[in-house]
Amino acid sequence: MRKRNTEIRLLRKKADALWRERVFEFWGERCTACGASGVEAHHFIPKSKNGLLRYDILNGVPLCVRCHWNIHHGEKKPVIDGIYARRGFAWRQYIEERERMREGGFKNKMWYMKQISILEHYEMRRV
Repeated sequence: MRKRNTEIRLLRKKADALWRERVFEFWGERCTACGASGVEAHHFIPKSKNGLLRYDILNGVPLCVRCHWNIHHGEKKPVIDGIYARRGFAWRQYIEERERMREGGFKNKMWYMKQISILEHYEMRRV
């Protein structure tokens, strides 16, 4: 059992790193909310609320340190409004639709391997 958990942890770590890399490749390295240099890839819909969006590039938002802190600890509305303004209506519709969906089931080794494969072969197209 322990070996299996270690394998899944390693796969999750690889998938997380690929997701961050792809978010910056896709959206650029500037803060989506304010335009400053982006340093962190943030999940717009938290991965704890919707596992379906954990590795979705469109759910990734590059944020500077200040905006990322505000999203988690400060005044989040101006940051979210800035993201909506820059991403546009089509992106907002996509995210809101996907947010309503829920993913069930256990995330096993095969699930992580599939996510890694999708991220490795992701075509860089914007909404």
